Amino acid sequence: MNRRFFRCMLWLSVFGLSACHGSFPEPDQPLHYRLERSPGPVKSGKAFEFRLIQTWRRDLKWETLPAELFSPLKVREVARKRSRNGDWLQERVDYLAYAFGGDRVQITPWLWQARDPATGERHRFQGDAFFLEVLPALTPGSSKTPEVPGEPFPPPSAPWPWPQAFWLLGVALAALAALRLWKIRRRPQAKSIRLRKTAPFQAAWSELKDLQAFRPETKAEHEAFYVRGTLLLRRYLSDRFHLPATCMTSDELIRGEDGSPWLGIEERRQMAPCLIGADLVKFAQSASSAEERQNFLKDLEAVLLDSKHWRRKRFWHWLGLLIRRRKGGRAR
Repeated sequence: MNRRFFRCMLWLSVFGLSACHGSFPEPDQPLHYRLERSPGPVKSGKAFEFRLIQTWRRDLKWETLPAELFSPLKVREVARKRSRNGDWLQERVDYLAYAFGGDRVQITPWLWQARDPATGERHRFQGDAFFLEVLPALTPGSSKTPEVPGEPFPPPSAPWPWPQAFWLLGVALAALAALRLWKIRRRPQAKSIRLRKTAPFQAAWSELKDLQAFRPETKAEHEAFYVRGTLLLRRYLSDRFHLPATCMTSDELIRGEDGSPWLGIEERRQMAPCLIGADLVKFAQSASSAEERQNFLKDLEAVLLDSKHWRRKRFWHWLGLLIRRRKGGRAR
């Protein structure tokens, strides 16, 4: 069954290719044409069919045929088909024609010319005269007047040149795009000011350096010193670790009520001296010495420097816990 199916498909494909390719005898000359129609006379004013068959070498470029090709007949093209046989092309054009007047109509043969683009050689062919016997539409002695058309049939409209139209459209779009780009480049560009956000660590470190240069003398300046220090730390924790540190008390921050996974017990204990020492001065009105202020600044500096590694430490901490839990689950 499969073999029969494949054989049928093979023969159908071969038949389709041969039908598309075309098969016709090759003429003795590079150009050739002939007219065909059914034998016998035609009636005046009554439509009849005939065919123009043109055969030429594929490498030739032939000239356009004259407009009054079949004068004095009035013709209208109804079908056109082109086929190929090796290096030859053949075109068959079917016409619907009308003959008027005289008993015998002669179609004068025309000169068909073509040129070989490779060598420049010109080829010519002129066929034989084509005769038609035309019978009158009315019987002899009739008093009726035959109807004769006033205008010939309009020639068939040429197909729209779609490839050329697409090429022209592409060229026009490219020209418009180039013009637009040229105008944009010629336009004076306003200097844009890019505001780059400072990294949390850099901002906190800069504030710490300013605080180290600050020398408080009065009680209010001492309190402002610690306010600036704790605010520096809270802003840093809020920006770097996304904590609501500016809205929390020192006790809440040390006990870890924010629920941040990036700050463990060790990290919160490291922040405790800074926060508790500052609260004693701000709220308990405790006096502070120069040595205490230096220790406060050192603790702040240590927190900032060590916090650069807190996320990495907590990552490995959580990874270790996960591995130990999985191992414990397998052991059970």
